[in-house]
Amino acid sequence: MGTSHHEPMQRSQQEWLRNRQNYGNGEWNYITNKSGIQQFFKEGIEHTKNYESLITIGMRGDDDKPMVDAGSIEANFNILEGIIADQRKIIQRVT
Repeated sequence: MGTSHHEPMQRSQQEWLRNRQNYGNGEWNYITNKSGIQQFFKEGIEHTKNYESLITIGMRGDDDKPMVDAGSIEANFNILEGIIADQRKIIQRVT
C-alpha cells in the first residue's frame, strides 16, 4: 500500500482538506504549521504501521502545487531537507 507523490506519510490530500482545522493553524505550510503537519504525518504512520507499505516522504504544496517559497533556493532546500529528516524520525518512532 502507498500514496501518490503529493500525499506523504500515508495521508491523502482529502484527509487534510476535511480535517485541517484539527492540525495547528490549518495551513499546509511547514514553516508556519510544523507541529500541526507533523501530527498529521504521525497519525498516518500510526494508522498503517501494521501493514506492508511504501511510504512517500517529502512534501509538495497544497493540491500538488509548489511549496510556499522560503525566499531562496537554499532556504527551500533546507526546509525540504528538514521535512524529510523529521519524517524519518516519525517513521522510526512509530514503527
